[in-house]
Amino acid sequence: MAVGQLSLLPQTMVAPVGSDVVLLATARDGRGQPLAGQRVEWMLSPDSVGQLITLDRNTQGRKNKHRIPTKVDNHFAVGTTSSRLTTITRGTPTQVDDVVVGQGQAWISVSSATDGTSYVTAFAPNLPAWDSRKQTSIIYWVDAQFSFPAPIIGPVGSPQVLSTIVTRTSDGSPLKGYQVRYSILDGPPAGFSGSSTTEIEVPTDGEGRAVVELFQTQPARGENTVQVEVVRPHGFSTSGDRRLLVGRGTTLVTWTSPDINARISGPQEAQVGSTATYRIDLVNPGDGSLANVVVTNRVPSGLRYQQSSLAAENLAGSLQWRLDSLGPGQSESIEVDYEVTRPSTIRNCITVSAAEGLTAESCATTQTVLPDVQLRVSGPETVRVGQPVTFAISITNPGSLPVTGLVIKDTFGPGLVHAAAVSPIERELGTLGPGETRDDLAVTFRVARAGRLCHQVQLSGQGLRPIQQTVCVNALAAAPPAAADGAVPPLTPEAQADLQVEKKGPATAQVGDKVLFDVIVTNSGDTEITNIKIRDDYDFALRPLRVSEGFKYEDEKLTWTIDRLLPRQSRTFQVEAQCQRPQRACSRATVSAAGGLLVADEACLQIEPAAGAPSEADQPNRRDTPPNGAASGAPPTEETPPVADLKLQMTDLRDEVAVGQTVTYEVTIRNPGEVVDRNVELVLSVPVGMSPVATGMVAPSKATIAGRRVRFNPVAEIRPGETLIYRIPPVRADRAGRFVVEAKAVSAGQRKALLVNEETNIYSEQN
Repeated sequence: MAVGQLSLLPQTMVAPVGSDVVLLATARDGRGQPLAGQRVEWMLSPDSVGQLITLDRNTQGRKNKHRIPTKVDNHFAVGTTSSRLTTITRGTPTQVDDVVVGQGQAWISVSSATDGTSYVTAFAPNLPAWDSRKQTSIIYWVDAQFSFPAPIIGPVGSPQVLSTIVTRTSDGSPLKGYQVRYSILDGPPAGFSGSSTTEIEVPTDGEGRAVVELFQTQPARGENTVQVEVVRPHGFSTSGDRRLLVGRGTTLVTWTSPDINARISGPQEAQVGSTATYRIDLVNPGDGSLANVVVTNRVPSGLRYQQSSLAAENLAGSLQWRLDSLGPGQSESIEVDYEVTRPSTIRNCITVSAAEGLTAESCATTQTVLPDVQLRVSGPETVRVGQPVTFAISITNPGSLPVTGLVIKDTFGPGLVHAAAVSPIERELGTLGPGETRDDLAVTFRVARAGRLCHQVQLSGQGLRPIQQTVCVNALAAAPPAAADGAVPPLTPEAQADLQVEKKGPATAQVGDKVLFDVIVTNSGDTEITNIKIRDDYDFALRPLRVSEGFKYEDEKLTWTIDRLLPRQSRTFQVEAQCQRPQRACSRATVSAAGGLLVADEACLQIEPAAGAPSEADQPNRRDTPPNGAASGAPPTEETPPVADLKLQMTDLRDEVAVGQTVTYEVTIRNPGEVVDRNVELVLSVPVGMSPVATGMVAPSKATIAGRRVRFNPVAEIRPGETLIYRIPPVRADRAGRFVVEAKAVSAGQRKALLVNEETNIYSEQN
C-alpha cells in the first residue's frame, strides 16, 4: 500500500546556457493529497555542469522552527514544501515566465554558463517509501541560439530560399556543424533541392547558416507550412554528447499568381429601337496584380454603340477598353449602352487579355423583338345628326418589355367635327409598360351630316410598326319636330340622355406659368343622368396645383363623382396647373354615366421657354381662387414654383447572410412636403459578389433587370404625404465579404438625384 511519493518536474529539458531553470518537487500522501512542511534535499551530481542558484525560502510549513531552508553550497541545498499557493516572478514585465508553486511543492533554480549536462536530484527523507522519495531531473545546456526563416511571398513556380542562422548564446559567434531539418507539413505539391522530397537536413556552414531551396513540383497558388528543427549533433562538444533537438519553429511560403474572371450580362429580351444596357464585370481572384488589361467587344449585328461608363476605343467595328492594372481581389465594371436596330437573336461577346498572358471570354444572349401593341377603338353604331359621338380607345401591351415613344393619331373626314382641332388630331402617349392597358382614351366628335362617317386611328412608337383601325358610325337625320297637335313624338334612347363635356384652357403659356383649366359637364337632354364620373388627366409637362373640392386621385388621375344631373343642368370643375417644360401639352377629360354614356374632350396648349420670371399679371386665365373652393390638401400657390423634397431610405432585412442564400432590401420614397412630384424613378445597383433575381419583387411599378442593375419604371405621381414602397427580393449572395448596395431616385421635381447605400455582410459557412 502506497504511503506517499515525491515527483519532480521537468524530468528532461534543453536550456540555453546562462538561463535559469526552475525545478518543482511535489510531495503527496498515500491518497494523493499534497504534503506541506516536508523536508526536500536538492543535490547536483559532481559530474554535472552548472550550479544550484536559488531555492524556496518558504518557512510556513516547517515543523521544526530552527530548521530554516538553506543553500549549503552550489551542489547541495535543503528546503521544505509549501503550505500555500505562491507565484515566482522573474522580475520581468511579462507574466509568461512566472512559476506557480502550489501547496506541497518546493522549488529550486539551476543555471550553467557552459555546454554540458546537469543531473539534479530531489530527496524527501521523511517519506517512508524509499523507492518513491527520490527523483532526478536532467538538464541539457546548449550554447546556441537560432533565427528561423521569415515568411515568404513569391510567384507560383519560382524557387524560394529558406535560411536558418545558428549562433552561440554566449558571444554571438556562428556555430558550424549544427544540423537544421526542414519538413513540409501541408500545402500544394512542393519539395527541396529540385526533387519531390518533403524533408531534408542541412548542416550550418562557417557563418552558421543552413540554406535550402523550396521548389513547386506542380505550380499552383497556395501556402506551404514548413517546420524548421535545430539539432545539436552527436559528439559536438564532447564525445559523450548525444544528438539533441534544441529548437523548433515554422515558417510560411505563399505562392501567388494573378487571374482574371470576366462576365458580360445584359437583357434577355429587348425591343427594336430601345436601348440595351450591358454590364462587363472584371475580377482578379488571384493574389497578384494584373497589368495592361484589355477588354475587346466586337459589336454584333443588330446593335449600335451609343456610350459607355468608361471611354471606349472604336476600332473597325470593335470596342476596346484598357485598364492599367487590376490588383489582387480587385474588380472593375463597365456599362455599355447599345441601340437595338433589328429583331434577331444577338450574341454579344467579350475577350479579355493581360500582360501576364491570361485570357478570358464571356457572352450574353439577347432576343430582340419588335414591340407588340394592341389597339381597339369602339363606338356606337348609329347617332343623330347634331349629337356628339364618342369613341373609346384602348391600348394594351401584351409583351414583357415597355413600349416607348407612343403617339396616337386620329384622321377624320367631313361630317365629323372636333371641338378643338381639325383633322388629323395627334397626341403623345409616352411609355406603356409590359402587361399594361390604357383604356382612359377617347375622342368625341359632333355629327354634322347624315351618312356613314368614318375616322382612322393610327398608333406608332419607337421600334413599333404602325398599327391602325378604321371605325365608322351611321349618322341618322335629326329627330323630327313635334306634331301639329302639340304631341311630342317618342324619344329614342339617344335623345333621352344627352351628356356633354367641354374642356377649356389657354392656347399658350410659358414655363413656370400657372394656368387654369375648366371641365364643364352638361346634361343637355330631357331626362336625368345618374352615376356620373369625371376623370381628368394631365401630361407630365403640366403639374396640378389647386383643384376644385371633392376630387380624388385614382389611377394617377383627378376624379370627381356626381350622383345626378337634372336636364339642362351643368357642373364646372377647375384645375390650376403649372407649366413644367417647353412642349405641346394636353389635358383630357373623360366622363362616363349610367346607361353606358361616355364622352370626352381635351384642351391643349403650347408651352414656350420662360423669357424671365413670370409675373401675376402675365399668367393667363389667372383667378385668385377656383370656383367651388380650393381642394383640401392641395398644394398652396406660391410666387416661386415649389420644388419637391422627397426622402429616400433603404434597409436590408438581414444584416448578415451566408453565401448562396438571399437577402431582401426594402426601399421607400416618401413625399413629406406639400408639392406633388412626378416621374419618380428608382434604380438599384448591386455590386459584384451579389446577383439580383427577377422573381418576387413587390413595387409600385414594373422592374427591368440588366446585369446587376434593377430599374423600375417611373411612377407618374407621388402626392404629399404618400410613400412608395419597393420590396426587392431576392438578391443572391454569391461570395463572402462586405458589399454595398446603392439606391438612386430621380424625379421631375428634384434638383439632383437622391442616393442611399446599405452595407450587407456575406459570410462563408465553410470558414
